Amino acid sequence: RSIGMTSHMEQVVKKAIWVTSALSLVFVIVIVAFGSSAKQKQTPSPCPHYAAGSYSTISDFKEYMLHLQEESKQELADRKSLIVMLADGFGPSATTLSRLVKAAKNGQTPGAESLYLDEHLVGAARTYSADSLVTDSAAGITAYSCASKTNNGMVSVLPNTSPIATLMEAARAAGMATGVVATSRITHATPAGFTSHSVHRDMEAFIAWQQAQAVPQVDVMLGGGRRSYMAKFGTGNEAKTVLQIAQDNGYQYVQTRDELLAADGSKPLLGLFADSHMHFEIDRPGTEQPSLQDMAKKALSILQSKNKPFLLFIEGSRVDQALHMNDPASATLDAAEYDDTFHAMQSTGVSVVSVADHNTGCSIHLFYRYYWTPFQMTPFDVTVWKGQ
Repeated sequence: RSIGMTSHMEQVVKKAIWVTSALSLVFVIVIVAFGSSAKQKQTPSPCPHYAAGSYSTISDFKEYMLHLQEESKQELADRKSLIVMLADGFGPSATTLSRLVKAAKNGQTPGAESLYLDEHLVGAARTYSADSLVTDSAAGITAYSCASKTNNGMVSVLPNTSPIATLMEAARAAGMATGVVATSRITHATPAGFTSHSVHRDMEAFIAWQQAQAVPQVDVMLGGGRRSYMAKFGTGNEAKTVLQIAQDNGYQYVQTRDELLAADGSKPLLGLFADSHMHFEIDRPGTEQPSLQDMAKKALSILQSKNKPFLLFIEGSRVDQALHMNDPASATLDAAEYDDTFHAMQSTGVSVVSVADHNTGCSIHLFYRYYWTPFQMTPFDVTVWKGQ
């Protein structure tokens, strides 16, 4: 599909390319690490499919990542910070709908108002996957995160199921601070594409297991998905939930907006604000959940406090899910929150790249006539899918 792509002026794209190029050597080395065979007998991954290629253990990779981080310290000062944002399912028609509704809510003539994203539009991308003209989120994020096409449903692995290194792994190996923010489950396809590898996106307990013990750690992970962190790994009395594994590895765990805002960032931060996906923005007020902007600002503040370059990934996850449900009121409010979050991030002076992975539905018309007005949508303040 063709989708809109924006950036913090045209120079941001050049900076993003520079960052990727600066990490390319590390990126290639990490890929080789994934492809190398294990030389010692070590505890295998709990997922047999993770060993589908020649790489069969997690611990070898952890050791190698620490080695790369040590080697990269001398180059750290030359690296630049980058914020990568993605609005899931937010293609041209959804963008148009959001723009029209924004104008209507502000009392403007439809077409008279722009999104903040519009000011930074520099191009479009085709996001087909390796096995389909229409990508899903898993294959879409793999293309962005790993610079490789894969089959729908696969997360940061090639079509032959071999894991391929991600940009965030390259950043961590280079000693940069890292963070992931999403309004979906943090184990859902898109955030998983920066933080894990899986032959199928639905293996969310396994994805959580990888997130909880990544080395070097992801400094901040915020979103929904508490249920996957309740899954247990191990046998007998030694079995632990993924959440316990994360806490054993030093993560501070928060569950509400107030707890998030109070976190000082002295420890790696894990925020799980819902058992499944977080609320649509239309339903969030009055709950204990933070907004996308709350999470993004807190993650940015923590990463900036590390006093070193960082990579922050932010997903406005639920635009896509609202459109799957044919719920335009929820979709446009989540899109507005994403647009405001983009503006807040862009205003910090840090390089920002915003993309979408595909377009989800959203045909704007009324019966057989090309007559529709966004004013029809302004009274809605709740979705029938509340809490889903």
